[in-house]
Amino acid sequence: MLWENIDKTHNVRVDWYSPAEDDDDPPFWSEEKRITSTTGEKITWFYIDAPEGGLSLNRFTSGYWTVEVFLDDLFERSHFFYME
Repeated sequence: MLWENIDKTHNVRVDWYSPAEDDDDPPFWSEEKRITSTTGEKITWFYIDAPEGGLSLNRFTSGYWTVEVFLDDLFERSHFFYME
């Protein structure tokens, strides 16, 4: 993600939801980073490792995944993608 107008320290949190979870379930994975910039811009990368187990190359649940992005605990956006 490219952040602009970052002029002080901020907290970024991403919550990953798999298609196997219900709406009321906690995220499959959650991660937080503190960011700051001297130029007003910042790039952040978030990813998750494949779950352990099985011989399959793709050990993620197939279907639509959601990633929710928060800046200082305020919802910023969602990203949706399909995993096969």
